[in-house]
Amino acid sequence: MSASLAPECNEVKERYDTCFLKWYSEKYLRGQEKDNKECADMFKEYQNCLKNNIYRVLDSTASRMKKI
Repeated sequence: MSASLAPECNEVKERYDTCFLKWYSEKYLRGQEKDNKECADMFKEYQNCLKNNIYRVLDSTASRMKKI
């Protein structure tokens, strides 16, 4: 699985990705469920982590780009 845009969120993203891929392969592709309710809380946790850390990541990236 890929890393998160914000390294602080890697663990949360990994848990969500694992949940999502399991749901997708075991339920969605088999036509059992269209809504991924079991991973919804993990997705919200990941979103909140990104919201809390993305500005720092973007500021760091912008600073590096100015040096080029």
